[in-house]
Amino acid sequence: MERRRWPRIPASLVAAIGLCFPGAAALAEPRSEADHLFARGLQAMEAGDFPAACPALSESYRLDPLLGTLFTLAECERLARRSATALGHYEAFLAKVKALSPAERHRHKDREKVALQQRDVMSVVAPRLVLKLPLAAADTRLRARVDLDGLEVPLASLGTSMRVDPGGHNVSVTTPDGVERSAVSVVEREEKIIELALPKALARVGAPVPQPRSAGAPVAAYIAGGVGAAGLVVGAVTGILAITKKSEVDAGCDANKRCSPAGKAAADALQSRALVSNIGFAVGAVGVGAAIVLLLTRSKDPPPRVEAARLVPLLSVTGPHEAWIGIERSF
Repeated sequence: MERRRWPRIPASLVAAIGLCFPGAAALAEPRSEADHLFARGLQAMEAGDFPAACPALSESYRLDPLLGTLFTLAECERLARRSATALGHYEAFLAKVKALSPAERHRHKDREKVALQQRDVMSVVAPRLVLKLPLAAADTRLRARVDLDGLEVPLASLGTSMRVDPGGHNVSVTTPDGVERSAVSVVEREEKIIELALPKALARVGAPVPQPRSAGAPVAAYIAGGVGAAGLVVGAVTGILAITKKSEVDAGCDANKRCSPAGKAAADALQSRALVSNIGFAVGAVGVGAAIVLLLTRSKDPPPRVEAARLVPLLSVTGPHEAWIGIERSF
């Protein structure tokens, strides 16, 4: 693997930094942690070790935000070829210098001149990246979070050109359905448009697959019991009605089964009701028996909730020898 060779810091730049910070280039006895970090960062810059120099200068500026440290940090990032980061530091430096009094601003005139030149150069050199979400539903876009190198990208910045440092970058899109990750690489002066993909719904490994819920044993037992009860009721009622017709048959028919018209009508009615009664008792016996079996063999799981169950027995006699029985169920 070829070792990356960093450019050495020009002597003129060291002089410019030294002019801004009397004694900074040869700080023998740092008076604070910020001074110590600045001296270490400057020494690393002179050796071309920018991966060590820039973080030291950044921490020094965080501890003691001096304008000279900010300018030196911008130069470090530029020499490390992190053009977008350098541009941000130059712009911050120029904004702070502009706010100074004329006398104080005059002290920084050399650095201000360099910062103005480098700001214009970095504005052209820094690559640009445009991140776009697909044209999905509005609620999906609002719930999506886009991160660039671990930092959230505001929704308002999506679709706009953003300056980034040259090199590789990690992009992630997070929605309630999961996370979609991708990598992108850009070079200096390049503008790249990236169409991001929304995550697809991910099935949980080992999650139970929902199954259609069927009526459990208790519900089946209730239905069978209702049918059985209705059959017994129909059998009992039609049996009683058949018995009431017995006296009319005896009055209208003789021992040789010769009947008057009224006696014949009573005999036909008696036969129909007797048939319906027998069917009712048969259905009732089967239904009650099935209900008992289901209740005795049901599992220990709690029965499904049944609300406002209603069973209505139905009886229809279509002729002297034909009849049907059933129930109407509603919830």
